[in-house]
Amino acid sequence: MQDLERYRPPAAEEPISIVHQDPDRGFLSIISISPAVAALAIATDLLLFGGDLISFGALLPFSAIACCVLGYCCYVLQRRSGDDHPLALAKGLTLALFTFAPVPITPIIAAPGAAAALLRNALKR
Repeated sequence: MQDLERYRPPAAEEPISIVHQDPDRGFLSIISISPAVAALAIATDLLLFGGDLISFGALLPFSAIACCVLGYCCYVLQRRSGDDHPLALAKGLTLALFTFAPVPITPIIAAPGAAAALLRNALKR
């Protein structure tokens, strides 16, 4: 029994919480994306969806590269607008994956995110 006690990890002094204590990190902060990012994602999605539709999927490799660039641009712009690394990365990857899907679903995601960002900025003032 003493051998088992030796291998037990030490107890944490306080429980680990995934809830942020910062009041600026509310629901609007999590779902909001910069309006510039939303416009870029919607424009890219419409251009890529039209090309994929006309070419019957022959341009999918080009679309994959363009979506990687879009995801990186979204990440950088979200970092500059005040998001931390994990949140900006999640938003960039989400927009890149939704843009790569050969259906025009990105405006459904990006438009409410931009509206939430505008609402958050209006409430801060």
